[in-house]
Amino acid sequence: MKSIIEKSATTLVDEIKSGALSSEKVVQAFLDQIEKVNPILGAVVQQKQEEALSKARQTDKQLALGHNIGKLQGLPITIKDFCDIEGYICTYGTEGYKDRVASTSAFCVKRLLEEGAIIIGMTNSPEFAEAYETSNVIYGVTNNPYDLEYSPGGSSGGEAAILAANGSPLGLGSDGGGSIRVPSHFCGITGIKPTQGLLSLDGIKSPFSGIGLIDPHGTFGPMARYVEDLKLSLPILARYNFKDPTSLPIQMHSLKGDEFSHLRVAVYTDNGIVKPTPEISSVIDMTAEFFSKNGCVVNRVAPPSIDQTFELLWKVYFRKGLQSQNVYDTFNKLKTKNISSLQKEFIKDTQKTKFDLIDLYEYISQIAKFRFEMHDFMDNYDIILCPPCATPAKLHNTSFSNIEDYTYAMTYNLLGWPVGVVRCGQTKEGLPIGVQIVAKPFYDHVVIDILHKLEQEFGGFCPPDFENLMQKKIT
Repeated sequence: MKSIIEKSATTLVDEIKSGALSSEKVVQAFLDQIEKVNPILGAVVQQKQEEALSKARQTDKQLALGHNIGKLQGLPITIKDFCDIEGYICTYGTEGYKDRVASTSAFCVKRLLEEGAIIIGMTNSPEFAEAYETSNVIYGVTNNPYDLEYSPGGSSGGEAAILAANGSPLGLGSDGGGSIRVPSHFCGITGIKPTQGLLSLDGIKSPFSGIGLIDPHGTFGPMARYVEDLKLSLPILARYNFKDPTSLPIQMHSLKGDEFSHLRVAVYTDNGIVKPTPEISSVIDMTAEFFSKNGCVVNRVAPPSIDQTFELLWKVYFRKGLQSQNVYDTFNKLKTKNISSLQKEFIKDTQKTKFDLIDLYEYISQIAKFRFEMHDFMDNYDIILCPPCATPAKLHNTSFSNIEDYTYAMTYNLLGWPVGVVRCGQTKEGLPIGVQIVAKPFYDHVVIDILHKLEQEFGGFCPPDFENLMQKKIT
């Protein structure tokens, strides 16, 4: 029998609803696990334990009276510190926000709470979510639960780490350049970057966020250990919000089982920018063989122009061509004295690119051409299979050494297409290896259903050996 903390969110909701488990017991079990593992992970940065337990007791009373509490009735969840939660200090990992109490919750957080979810913790994020690892001057470093010498990735690294450590059954992250998918890959969990516009962006108050001359490239998205929990949560999160001009009224659907064998699959392991490690390529090859054996049409072909990804996403959206002048202006307004080491690395990286308004218009034209070419390519395919990153989890303090390694994730922020990750293998050292599944816009259900099939075939989430890890920490 699985213990409470080993069960999927879907199973826990069913058992709370049936009365097999109480919400209080479930919440307490995950709070106990966080207390056990968080000292060596540094993943959860804020908690309101008594408030969570009180809400769980209230849920149990309502359920005993036969009331419908919602689709997540009494389920504990965690939220990344880049999504506002009313009454919580939402820092976005920066010192200038260390005392900033959110006056209202992000729309997606509200959706989860309206369905009866109970927040048991806020998770760590790099400063302004601008790094592929997780550390800041307020809360410190987050470690990978499979090896403490390694990063869980970023920017949703705290969320991925606590999920992989069985400290939470379901989490909410955000993804602007791979921030859900890279941590999911590094930590062996599953997560999806939904189609841009499917989830409302309302509730991100970062000074660098917003809708300007270029379409937004980031979105919220669910993260979990089991794919069925993405199926549970994404339809809840996908609701129209009139206050957000990027939000779209789209209904979720499901892929019919007999459609799987008719899928047209494009597979690549080289994006023309950087080649993945042999172990990453091997897992992609193994996954491609699974599609072939199940009757899918599999072509080894890379989409056109993806070798421009770094130029068009990282240089334009992240470096912004201002050589960090906007970053310094923001820090001055916030009266920030201490900047994290990762943010210093980011600032150093931005010095490499400068462009003016005329250049920006040219970039916008190139991005439009890139998108047209990719949509034409997908006329012939249903999904794309590729690595989420060129490497498995990286050592701490190395995320800015090879930014190009993350371009496998960046491509699909540039497009706004739905992309998910699920674990399909591991390195000889035991670090997880995920694969990335891409579909056409608003075919998020196809991504999730295929992730589910891959999870069933290759095992999906495999929890870390925490007893051994904690013993190593002690010694």
